[in-house]
Amino acid sequence: MATFAKTVFVGRQAGKLLLTGTLRAQEYVDLLRGKQVVVNSRAQRSLVPGAHKESTDDLIENDGVLKMPRMKNFLKFVKRVMDQVEVGIVNEGFFGSVSLVLPQGFTRGRLEDVQLPNLPDDIRIGVFKANPMMGESIFHIADGQGRIVGFHSFERELVLKAVKLKAAIKKIERKGLSVVEEKKALDEIDQALKRVRKFLSENDMSFVCYAHDVKADNAVVGLSEDAEKRCYIEGNALNSMASKEDIIKYETFSPIVVDLQAFRDDHDWMSDEFIEEDSKSISSSSPKLFTLSALVQAYSWGLVNDNKPLKNVDFNLQAVVDKRKAFCHAFWDRISDIFGPIWLREAGSGDAGEHLAYLKEVRQIERNVTFQAIFLQALGRLCYVMGTKADWDSNSALLLKLDQLSPRLIEYRAALKHHFDVDGEVHVDEWNETWTRTMMKPSIDKKTGDVQGYAFNNASENISATRHLLASKIGLKDEDVGDDADTGAESELVDAL
Repeated sequence: MATFAKTVFVGRQAGKLLLTGTLRAQEYVDLLRGKQVVVNSRAQRSLVPGAHKESTDDLIENDGVLKMPRMKNFLKFVKRVMDQVEVGIVNEGFFGSVSLVLPQGFTRGRLEDVQLPNLPDDIRIGVFKANPMMGESIFHIADGQGRIVGFHSFERELVLKAVKLKAAIKKIERKGLSVVEEKKALDEIDQALKRVRKFLSENDMSFVCYAHDVKADNAVVGLSEDAEKRCYIEGNALNSMASKEDIIKYETFSPIVVDLQAFRDDHDWMSDEFIEEDSKSISSSSPKLFTLSALVQAYSWGLVNDNKPLKNVDFNLQAVVDKRKAFCHAFWDRISDIFGPIWLREAGSGDAGEHLAYLKEVRQIERNVTFQAIFLQALGRLCYVMGTKADWDSNSALLLKLDQLSPRLIEYRAALKHHFDVDGEVHVDEWNETWTRTMMKPSIDKKTGDVQGYAFNNASENISATRHLLASKIGLKDEDVGDDADTGAESELVDAL
């Protein structure tokens, strides 16, 4: 491509080089299509939620991005904004700015100072120039892929419609039939394309580009991938979590939850498609697996043997997390391998109805315990027990014992036999005593005193009992498991350091 050159304000932020400028929407689209601007799939999520996700680059290449719910919503919004702007209404359409990162691997960027008369001493202006090789990206998108890819989709949607209609017209013409209506429709698409391209050519969106530094010879040094990940995490924490409950205000409160937020990207079952983030309960018609509250508590149990990650937040807690997180990551990686296929069995089918029907079956009929918050938190407590025993060594052979929890080896259904009555209500004929004793409480008929059934009981004693049971399944003895009291992990680690 031709040399990229853009005038920028030059500044510093937390020790990093900061370049601020403006590009037209059309320029973002051109850079995206030429792969000079890309999404680093190793540093942030794809636009695809949940299981079997494709990278954003792949979605753009195969036009799958147009099918994404997020894109459909964005296109509706932009169309409305365009319609209003054309009649002089400017009350909507605040696209904000995007965050870009100059990656460490790109070495063909330079920053040349611009000397202007009467420029205040605290203002520095430069021209950032880049000469990428074919297929080489200049920028990684840290925050704003929805908007940039959305502008691409805005135009691409109409192009594909035109291509499809032109092909149809040729087929109809070969049969000697009239194509008056089809050509009229094609003309309408062409007019819409002109409007969209005009809109993209006339609207600017500012950017903030982060880099490491600029050398004496004007060469710009990019940021590491770890820094890219932090940029994505912090941007989401600061920009999009204000309306959520306090427990997920990541950066403000707890290094435990900050670590979880980064770790979630690597596990489909932890993604926002399958974790309920806006409610503390899951309805029977929900496609979610667990609540965010349950996930955070389970993760916190594993790191510090406490399910309240927002308390005792200080430097010592950060040290605890830094020491133990590698083991916890290895633990949950194995848990994902073992239980992920069950949790997401129908999620990749492409049929939301099949996924929901599966969840209803395992929850309401089989009473599968692995879908309960109690079970998830018990796994978190088991993580802490194993981490303590392994001295938090992420390569410990102790982690191999988790394979003994495989559903191929253990029956996780609490309801072993059932039948349906004439009204379609399910009745359990045989209960699994292991799980009724560990995770459930009986429902007693007040008149006869007979047990009518069992219900899951999300109480601390049930979480503890389930943790002990799981520990026994992998061969950990009672003295290895210990009691349920907090072990003073923070002071223990501070002494060790």
